[in-house]
Amino acid sequence: MLEQEALVISATVDVVTVEVQSQSACSSCEAKSGCGTGSLSRVLGRKPIRLDVDNHLRVMVGDKVIIGLEEQTLLLGSLLIYLLPLVLLFIVALAGQYLAQGLGIQGEWLVVTGGIAGLVAGLSLVRNFSARSDGNRISKPVLLRRQKTVIPAQAGIYLKYKNDGSPPARG
Repeated sequence: MLEQEALVISATVDVVTVEVQSQSACSSCEAKSGCGTGSLSRVLGRKPIRLDVDNHLRVMVGDKVIIGLEEQTLLLGSLLIYLLPLVLLFIVALAGQYLAQGLGIQGEWLVVTGGIAGLVAGLSLVRNFSARSDGNRISKPVLLRRQKTVIPAQAGIYLKYKNDGSPPARG
């Protein structure tokens, strides 16, 4: 299981929203000074990622938690995102080539159009699959454990207090 530290920024009884800092391996790479990816990440900065996770540990706003994702889920998702559009690009481009040969025409435009159509179809399939799997428990990260409680103001989170000035109760 892949694990990552996250900060709880919103919590209900059933679901918490956690914020995870995106990480890059650029700092440990020997080619970081001449690499375009490293330069691009320095310019764009690292933006936090927000995820909704089931709150079976009853964590509260300000808690630091460890979330986990199965390696198999990450591998399957990577294969789907990268491989499916590429495979469809080649298959439909080859179909365009065979169609042009069968019709006896010079059909380079048919190959290019077929390749683009295959790529678009592959990306659409990935998008549809991703949208359908959003509610799937297998593809969602899970709360593994509470790491520590952070003072909410230090984390940039401000709690709403009750009318009597006392903070909300921890559950």
